[in-house]
Amino acid sequence: MRKFLSIWLFFLVILVSIPAFSQKFLALDKGGKSKRIKFFNGDYIHLTTNEKESVFGQIDLLKDSSIIIASREIYIQDIKSIHLKDRYYGFSLISNLSWVAGLGYFALDSGNRLINKENPIIQEGTIKTGVIFLGVSLLSKSITNRTFRIKNRHRLKIIDISI
Repeated sequence: MRKFLSIWLFFLVILVSIPAFSQKFLALDKGGKSKRIKFFNGDYIHLTTNEKESVFGQIDLLKDSSIIIASREIYIQDIKSIHLKDRYYGFSLISNLSWVAGLGYFALDSGNRLINKENPIIQEGTIKTGVIFLGVSLLSKSITNRTFRIKNRHRLKIIDISI
């Protein structure tokens, strides 16, 4: 029993001695399964302002009502939309692989038929297969690259977590 208490006390002392820091983050509340997307200091962000100006870069600092990106202060109410790029690694991988597979299959089959002097050089099946791969690529790309317009459903706010 004494050994158990000493081990418990040791872990408690280690846990208490770890410094705790307050941290601010930019929260994008959205509908769907994943309700909130968080951006911290140092995260990459791409957004469009109400003046239709595209701003992208790392978040340098989060203030109470504004964010600083590349030494430029942007107020939260001036943000029109946030663009998320390559957020889902699996869909991004599928997109890249199917793009290469579609173009590669088309080029290899057509090149092989050209070398062997077969007619027609481009078969209907080759076109269908290549287009299917390219379609999967474009569909996956549209899933990974999303744009969220800041309106009533998608709210943007800065949350300060202090202990």
